[in-house]
Amino acid sequence: MVIRGKIMVMRKNSLSKTLVLMLIGLIVFGPAPRSFAQQQDANEPEDLFEMSLEELMEVPVVFASSKRLQPITEAASSVEIITAEDIKQSGAINIADVLRDVAGIQVKEPSVSSHAIGVRGFADAQHVLITLDGSSAYLHHVNHTYLNLIPVSLEEIERIEIVKGPGGVFYGGSAFSGVINIVTKTPKQLDGTQVTTVGGSQDTLRSSFLHGRSLKNWDYSVAAGYFKSDYTSPPRDYFMHEDTRTNYGAGRVVYNFGDKSSITADFRQRYSDDAISRHCTNVRNTYFTLRYDEPDFWVRCFYNKQFKNAVNRLLSVDDTNYELEVMRIFKWGKNITSIGGFAKKVDFIVKNNTGDKHQSDIEDYAIKAENEYHATDHFIFTLGGRAEYFSEVDLVGLGRGSIIYKPTEDQRLAATIASGYYLPSLAQLYGWGGILPFQFNPSLNEEKITSYELSYYGPLTKKIKLKSAIFYNEYRGLISNDFSAALTNSADAHQYGLELGFNYVLTNWLTGFANYTYQNIDRSDLGSLEVDPKNMVNFGFHAKSGKWLSGLTFHYVDKFYEIYDAANPALGRLSAAQKVDPYITVDARIAYKPKDNLEFALTAFNLFNDRHYESNPVGWIGADKVDRRIMASVTYRF
Repeated sequence: MVIRGKIMVMRKNSLSKTLVLMLIGLIVFGPAPRSFAQQQDANEPEDLFEMSLEELMEVPVVFASSKRLQPITEAASSVEIITAEDIKQSGAINIADVLRDVAGIQVKEPSVSSHAIGVRGFADAQHVLITLDGSSAYLHHVNHTYLNLIPVSLEEIERIEIVKGPGGVFYGGSAFSGVINIVTKTPKQLDGTQVTTVGGSQDTLRSSFLHGRSLKNWDYSVAAGYFKSDYTSPPRDYFMHEDTRTNYGAGRVVYNFGDKSSITADFRQRYSDDAISRHCTNVRNTYFTLRYDEPDFWVRCFYNKQFKNAVNRLLSVDDTNYELEVMRIFKWGKNITSIGGFAKKVDFIVKNNTGDKHQSDIEDYAIKAENEYHATDHFIFTLGGRAEYFSEVDLVGLGRGSIIYKPTEDQRLAATIASGYYLPSLAQLYGWGGILPFQFNPSLNEEKITSYELSYYGPLTKKIKLKSAIFYNEYRGLISNDFSAALTNSADAHQYGLELGFNYVLTNWLTGFANYTYQNIDRSDLGSLEVDPKNMVNFGFHAKSGKWLSGLTFHYVDKFYEIYDAANPALGRLSAAQKVDPYITVDARIAYKPKDNLEFALTAFNLFNDRHYESNPVGWIGADKVDRRIMASVTYRF
């Protein structure tokens, strides 16, 4: 699996170098495709990839943009998809690593247990909404989504859908700069049992177990996983720990009312220790979802609870969320109209070790609607809006409109205008009742964004697909997050950028991708300081030759200036922005499949050991250095 970190002790250096040389040799000088083709079984297809060229270039279907299934060429916002096959070939050991390949996404790793994600900037874990099967993983007390604590394993993910730009029409204030929806595999897709074990550098161990079956009208699945890894730097204070551990379990039951409707109950829980900026213990995340689906109607009930002890039990946090969402889709004439309602309640309790306690109750209600008008076979007009009542801010609203031109079924040229907002966290509003020494402000308003985008999706040739966008964003009322003074909506900003990406099929055994991102932001409080990297480049290839698979991926991230401790606004602004130097990583993976149901793999993240930071190393917590990590894995399916 693709991983990061350092080889922990000097006596392991010779072994790591040997493994690196072996991995490079296997990829570069391994068996040639022609020789392997000559060794194929007579029944093996000539196309060595499981999918045909036509399937590789077909138009995918997405859910996240408008919370209903639609071709990606008809989505009102720019959407990218990471498939289960992409995840497997990447060799990643966590969700954040999977996202690194996508244009416009920045990943920061302050530590092996903590990642901040940004879509078109704002890589601070607060301004992007992450959902699991459409249910929010967001926590209102600090407005965070802790990727590493979401109760799911990589092997259970069927795809990841990424909505770029404000996605607030159907998601609300958390979807400021984008939405990342993680879609898990159904019991029918699992259809059997799979076990994966991964181990390597930094005493890392990751394992997962999946099982799914269908019995007449019933489907069921169970899943479990474990992760352990050492941190790459020693503890800086008494409260920090040397390693992190986490495990999760999940169960799902589906009852099908014929072929068109179903009811699903899904329970998940993850328990973690020494996680989240290395200061949290006894972290428990519990999800329960009950969902009823028909072709043009669905209703979702969701329960999400996080409990944690922080800073060696000096502080405990209990964040409980209840959600109810309903969506109805009407198809009439040339129109597709989506109308929905949303209600959320948050119960939040924080205590310190002296007995002080603070409790907050939040209510959040919204109505949302969007109409998609197919004027002709080539033109689609979309217009939607959301009205929301958030008890701590009052009434807020937003909208989205797009004009889509489809020259052919697999091409899309779209102009989109969208607005969104970020609702302040409880820590920003109330400072957790004075238990933490933050200069809070109960009168904070929402941050606002208006985005203008022109995007294209479609094939350039039979073997090359292009995804591109140019965008301009205006921001108003950005919160200062300077905890040395009372927080205010003190800054405005404007940003422009470009994304250019290609997916290509070179031969029947070699595929690849390449993308480039440029972004520039000018803030009234920081001027033209590069708080986001201006340039990011990713490219790579994946090859299959007989029973062998290999891949190589390149990442370049330009310099930027970190303004928060450990990329975490909840920890406050740094007294002075810290420069993070540009870095390059090369990830490599080679796998051998002696049978269709068995795979052995060797993977390296940061193959050439470009030791670097992805957030600032100074401050109360500070980031760990990212070194090379090498992993071996085995997957068996039965």
